[in-house]
Amino acid sequence: MIKKVDADFTLRNRTLIGRPGGSVPIDLVVDVQKQQEWFEGVQASYPQDERTLTARRRVRTQPKFDELVRQPEYEIAITSLRAYIEQVIPWPSATGGLFWAVSAMPRTGRSKSSRRLFTVSSHLVETLVLFASQEYEPMVMMNVAKNYITSEDRKYFEIEDTTRYRSYPMCSHVFIQADQLDQALISSPSLRKAAREMALGLMRRGPSTFARFHCDALLDQVLVSMTDAP
Repeated sequence: MIKKVDADFTLRNRTLIGRPGGSVPIDLVVDVQKQQEWFEGVQASYPQDERTLTARRRVRTQPKFDELVRQPEYEIAITSLRAYIEQVIPWPSATGGLFWAVSAMPRTGRSKSSRRLFTVSSHLVETLVLFASQEYEPMVMMNVAKNYITSEDRKYFEIEDTTRYRSYPMCSHVFIQADQLDQALISSPSLRKAAREMALGLMRRGPSTFARFHCDALLDQVLVSMTDAP
């Protein structure tokens, strides 16, 4: 007896007959009708879905990641980015590459003596930049919400108020030696909240304009280091 596979689907090929009725997991990904048409020889079309777009981005940004790996500051780049992500970014594996992005070895801000190793951006604004220089140790510039900064923060950290971002005028630059970023965010709840306020506030405005520059390989390394940590 021919089993009914789906109430709204009429079987046209007996190969699918005899299988359990009702939906199975693959039906949630590929429509039953499309499965049947494919089996009968209809050439499937594969649109530019999110998986394909991410693959294209990976291929495009991989050379930049490879360049970063060759830098003597690579390890500090991973540890400082990890510190920022752990302390400031919500649900990084789900939000990364969509609501915020990290670009490796960006061309912006280069000079004869210094360069950017990575830039984290959300919506239209950069939120963290790691600089390498011949003149000083690797340094981060972290952008935070100005109204959360306390007088104690201004006493202990190098902070500069700025209006350079038209889409986020209430911003302050915080300059910290890269290997001290984690401790700074842990020791100052107000600084951490200021960073979170800006990061999350920008994410809530929508997907990042810089998502197309997101370096998946760089975020991968950070996520792996977070899950491998004891």
